[in-house]
Amino acid sequence: MIRHSPKITTDGRKAEKKPPTTRTKQNAALVSLSALVVACTTLPDEQTPFRQNHPELTKASGFRAKILASPPPEPAIERGAALVIDPISLSAQDATAAGITADQAAILKLALGRHVCTALSDQFDIVAADGAAQAASAYRLKAAISEVIPTGRVGAAIGNATAMVSPLTGVRPPVGLGALTVQFELYDASGRATAAMLWRQKADVISSEASVSPIGDAYALTESAGTAFADLLSQPSKGSKAVKSLKPALLSKPDPACEGFGGSRARDALGLLPIPPLPPEVTERKQKPKP
Repeated sequence: MIRHSPKITTDGRKAEKKPPTTRTKQNAALVSLSALVVACTTLPDEQTPFRQNHPELTKASGFRAKILASPPPEPAIERGAALVIDPISLSAQDATAAGITADQAAILKLALGRHVCTALSDQFDIVAADGAAQAASAYRLKAAISEVIPTGRVGAAIGNATAMVSPLTGVRPPVGLGALTVQFELYDASGRATAAMLWRQKADVISSEASVSPIGDAYALTESAGTAFADLLSQPSKGSKAVKSLKPALLSKPDPACEGFGGSRARDALGLLPIPPLPPEVTERKQKPKP
């Protein structure tokens, strides 16, 4: 057995082991809380209609999200292919179960549609379902919000209050964390399912800033959902590399085809300010998506 000699100070005394500092204890607690919150994110069971319709779904990598996906088969989808995005769906039954109003459900559908459209516009030519000659031969995307776990107002308020005092300690209580589950299906012009994804993510206590609104977390997570599905479709084929835009969203020119989902740069710019996020009911434009 190897014995380590005790450390000796310059005056010949044994060095005492220093107790962990308050900051060390805080860091350890934050890591434990973060790991706990991430581990609690689970996907719906295998008996849901979506999972039964897509038995080919397999686990995909995701840092905080839980993902089951079926990527498009080889060869990869040609860059610039036409794509029709159907209106995002969220049933009145699911909205009622989540305790959100019809207006709040409409905001979530707008936000998800906008982020999906923006994320896919680099790879696809987004076209309207009516009046476009290429719509008949276009891919079609169907997306549905299948679950919304509302955000607890008290927990979000506490997190925002501590963040205002010190951004480094702006930790939310591990209660009242919202979540979002989205189902994606991509079909080719013949109606054949080409790709599918079941995506779910729950807010965490450290990196999730939520507005004091029942849909605060779900609204913030719509961007991650859209990006995740765009990443699935942009997986490079053998011998090639996926091309992604590195230009910041505020500097890039919005795709006119995505204007039907609302949004404004003024609202996006608010997210860059060191202030708690405003409720989406305040910042989101009251605009109905184009069919």
